Amino acid sequence: MVELQPKVKRLLISFLVALTLAIPFLLYFMFIKPLQDDLARVQDRLETEEQLLSIVERNIAELENQVTNLSSADLQKKVPVAPLVDQFLLDLERSEILSESLILNYQFSSSTFSGLGIESARGSLEEELENGIVIREQSAEAEPESDTFEIEEGIEKVTAQMTVISPSYEEMKSFLEEIESLTRVTTINRLSFSGNQEVRLLDQTVDDLQYVVEVSTYYLPQLQELLDEVPTQSYPRPGNKANPLYYGVKSEE
Repeated sequence: MVELQPKVKRLLISFLVALTLAIPFLLYFMFIKPLQDDLARVQDRLETEEQLLSIVERNIAELENQVTNLSSADLQKKVPVAPLVDQFLLDLERSEILSESLILNYQFSSSTFSGLGIESARGSLEEELENGIVIREQSAEAEPESDTFEIEEGIEKVTAQMTVISPSYEEMKSFLEEIESLTRVTTINRLSFSGNQEVRLLDQTVDDLQYVVEVSTYYLPQLQELLDEVPTQSYPRPGNKANPLYYGVKSEE
């Protein structure tokens, strides 16, 4: 057996001791430290997700409170459950003032809303097909189209036909735009007017533009349980006068 020299033996022992001490550090940095870093990242991500979750839960709670406290009052400003002809009349008068026009008379009527002319459009198309104006090829395998058109039931409409005077075309256009921009859903059904004659003389005056316009607004009378949330309008109190006419004091001659 070869006996090592004392110097070599000391070096070998020192190397083995250093290696023994280094192995735990190597194992720690190679295996344990990466796992600890991953764990720290996962914990940070978990904290971030918990914060986001708490924010989402808080937003959901706020939305639930808003839904719980939500009423149909805002929706009824667009389509109420009652005719509210008086408020509709005020809207028309407001449009009249803003457009510098004058409404001469009103004619109100009510009826059931039956769609936007779908049946008449279908009838015109069938007539064109019969006359050979429109030709459409349909394969034998294709299923025939349904002839039924579903229309929402329960919608009633209030129609107002008005005779209006506007100083010019611009005021008439402004009047119609004011009606279309009302908060309550309102449609213009018909408009008829005749243009003024061409001005040929310097001293010739242009007459006001008179026209007839028909507008409609809608309501849902079936939702009677929402009558308590119908939009209200404040009106001035009556004067309780026995004679509504005003008489001035006659001056003594």
